[in-house]
Amino acid sequence: MRLEIEPGAPESVEADVLAAPLLADAGVTGAAGALDERLGGALGRAAADGEATGKLNESAVVHVDGALAARRVALAGVGAREALDADALRTAAAAVVRRADFAGSVAWVLDPALDLPPAEQARAIVDGTVLGAYEPGRWKTSGRRRPLERLVLVTEDEEAQAAARRSGRTRSAASGWAPSPPSPRGARTRRG
Repeated sequence: MRLEIEPGAPESVEADVLAAPLLADAGVTGAAGALDERLGGALGRAAADGEATGKLNESAVVHVDGALAARRVALAGVGAREALDADALRTAAAAVVRRADFAGSVAWVLDPALDLPPAEQARAIVDGTVLGAYEPGRWKTSGRRRPLERLVLVTEDEEAQAAARRSGRTRSAASGWAPSPPSPRGARTRRG
């Protein structure tokens, strides 16, 4: 998976899915609210209809029909504002990747309105995306979902950009530690 940083406007980011955090107790506000204005209230309607609740570990995907460069917007539930922390955002990022298993690219809008510094948001989103994209049965020949090829973080914040790059390098270096397929039945393994 390739990590990219996009300092531009979220509506111009090309991706299969553009994700924004959604608080359970605040409605469509912050970065999601800005996207909702651009989409003529489509995200607000999804929330009003109960499709997007903001509950932790839930995400809703809305088709945007060409209104943005991204094909869809995901509202990622991060839970209640008072419980928001890096782990909640990490969980939300993993939920988006699992929900959007058709996507080859996911972009995330960092939200300065959240009570979490942008650098911490960036690290949590990178970590959660890696965790959500992990497929334990990747050696199987059937039932594969499309691999996530690209994660784009949309932020002007330079500290967040640096934190994302550091986190991405760490995850890339650690990917060599992924478990390998099990040994064939009866094969002897060497310990030591």
